[in-house]
Amino acid sequence: MIALRNEARLKSALMKEMRKQLSGAVLLRHEDQYTSGIPDISTTFNGYTVWWEVKHAKPSVHGRGIQHFTCNELARNGKCFYIVYHETKHEKQTLIVHPQFLDTLKPIASCKGFNHSWVITHIKATHDYK
Repeated sequence: MIALRNEARLKSALMKEMRKQLSGAVLLRHEDQYTSGIPDISTTFNGYTVWWEVKHAKPSVHGRGIQHFTCNELARNGKCFYIVYHETKHEKQTLIVHPQFLDTLKPIASCKGFNHSWVITHIKATHDYK
């Protein structure tokens, strides 16, 4: 239960920072009590949408099922990534992970600490945002 609260806080802080830094983009949070299997966030600008699933891994990722299937399908047919706030006893990292590498947490990009601004830099690059 604590991990879910931490994940919700991370998502809220990320969305707040996204609204500040991504003017002109359509930013949507999709999760609610009635839906499942849909990634948490979508960003739409420069002509396309990218889907983002946010996870707090302490130290591993849980709850994959239909959501992971959906993320893989979205990645296969468009763009979808996991934003993983990875925490161990000794360090914190922020990872961008393609759905096919979620099991191993092999990132396509990473940074030290929990860094929302770094995530937004990656989101901008994904959309060729100027």
